[in-house]
Amino acid sequence: KAQRLLTKIIYEYCPELELLGSAKTISAGRKLILEENPDLIFLDIQLDDGEGFDLLDVLKTHELKVIFTTAFNDYAIKAFKYEAVDYLLKPISPKDVMQAVEKVIRTRDSQLTYKKLKSILEYKQNNKLTISTQEGISLIPKSDILRIEGDGAYAIIHLLNGEKEMVSRSIGNLEKEISSDE
Repeated sequence: KAQRLLTKIIYEYCPELELLGSAKTISAGRKLILEENPDLIFLDIQLDDGEGFDLLDVLKTHELKVIFTTAFNDYAIKAFKYEAVDYLLKPISPKDVMQAVEKVIRTRDSQLTYKKLKSILEYKQNNKLTISTQEGISLIPKSDILRIEGDGAYAIIHLLNGEKEMVSRSIGNLEKEISSDE
């Protein structure tokens, strides 16, 4: 009954989620998670053959985002030791589910931003020029630069493949960055 209600809430109020399946036992849950590799699971404390914690122990992964859904409020501390994103008490409301999902999305977006920044730093170390374009941040291998034309506060970077990138940086600024990593 609770599973059907949660499924209905997800379909109606969380269109950003794709429901991949549901399970009532530890073994069925493990099988489903290993086959589908979800980013997020809603996990009840009481499963037909044990506790939701037993499922997490079997999986031995902390990559998975978990929102506990349960009628038992005395497991909350244990749930957060398992790095739960949220702990929803039954009866579950759409508002509670939406707020928990929003937490997951914010966390994911923060992690993506961190990974992007880390990747930029790694690229800078790998002899690449970082420039801002209308589409966002571009990383250009310095070996792909044919020449740079100055145009006041702007510069046009000519690439070996014939493409051009206009940037709002002076040619002197670009020259310093290119020569500083060599």
